[in-house]
Amino acid sequence: MTFTKTLWRKERQKIYASLTILGPLQHAGGALIDQVYELSSESYFEPTGSVGHEWKLMPKRWVAFQFSSGRGYAPKIHISLDAFPTTLEGTTPLIVKQGRIPRWCKVTVTSISELEHALHLVKEVFKISG
Repeated sequence: MTFTKTLWRKERQKIYASLTILGPLQHAGGALIDQVYELSSESYFEPTGSVGHEWKLMPKRWVAFQFSSGRGYAPKIHISLDAFPTTLEGTTPLIVKQGRIPRWCKVTVTSISELEHALHLVKEVFKISG
């Protein structure tokens, strides 16, 4: 799909609208998206589901986000990264789990105090994925 500059900017902005469900984590989600766009300047996020809370980076698929919140549940940012979990273990206090895709891992941000560690992992996986 070929994008005009205006359409490309619109596509890049769509993900920000889905952050409102995160309440106190809304700005943390924005910081993570901003960092991905800074690292991968020719990419944009595309929704993967009909609800619009799951997003994958296109055309370079090295990161994906899922934003969740619900009645009685604290908001969470799930980050899927194109790296084996063992690659990142010991580099962060965040729990690194196996992702849905076999060679990907997943971390979850549940508080603003975890943002620094999540930003570090995003940057590290970008370096690995080239």
